[in-house]
Amino acid sequence: MNDRTRLSRSIYLSVSGFLVFQVLLFLAFFLAYRMNGSYLRLFLSTTLIFHLAILAFLLAFRKSFALVEDGRSLARVNLANEVTLARISSLPTLLILIVASKEYPIKAPLLVLVSLAFLTDFADGWISRASRQVTFIGRMLDAISDYSVLIVLSIVFHYYGLIPEWFFWTVIVRLVFQGAGMAVLLMARRPIRTQSTLMGKAAIFSTMALFTLEILRAVVRWEITWVWRSLEYAAGAIVFVSIFEKAALFAAQLRRKPPSGIPTSADPGTPKA
Repeated sequence: MNDRTRLSRSIYLSVSGFLVFQVLLFLAFFLAYRMNGSYLRLFLSTTLIFHLAILAFLLAFRKSFALVEDGRSLARVNLANEVTLARISSLPTLLILIVASKEYPIKAPLLVLVSLAFLTDFADGWISRASRQVTFIGRMLDAISDYSVLIVLSIVFHYYGLIPEWFFWTVIVRLVFQGAGMAVLLMARRPIRTQSTLMGKAAIFSTMALFTLEILRAVVRWEITWVWRSLEYAAGAIVFVSIFEKAALFAAQLRRKPPSGIPTSADPGTPKA
């Protein structure tokens, strides 16, 4: 069995394993709280389609399972990428459980799940650096997981009134600006950098921390207005400033001479940010 075949087999096993785990996790909530069957049907259809999309993406970008340090290809999904995939895999589960929390008393265990998903954002980066296995696919997955989690949670938290209107739109503007900037770089035939910036990471950290605290606030019903307003303004300021940092980075990339071919973030030759 060659490395490419072993990698494909590892991808299939990883995605299948995460799918089974998420189904069992949701079933535990479903049975413990005697939830309506419509939630189970919605979850099963959503998570199946979602995991098939993950599988298709990983198979399409198998060449990016390569080390940034020396370009050496991997023969299997490494631990750091498994942690990132675990966070991505949990997205449909978190989304539907957050929606269900309006009808069922599941906010406390849901807080634990959101916190664990939040903590994995630190774990995968630390593992990849400690094991000297920073990969191109890992950078892509990390960015995808960060932004997908933020988009979904922002919409859900806004729907339930857990975050202020202005904070929701600040986050959405930041995410839309990110996507628009990448589109401009593609049209201008510039490389797309996938490495996170300091303010980008700070924006994600502060937003996820605020979301976790907002769930805690709903559980313990601790209302000290000035404390929560201060936390919201602090997180909003970081997200707002990160827009200008990203604008400066996009402008710097646009000024660079275009390469002979159109590079993509999937190309192991893409330079680091």
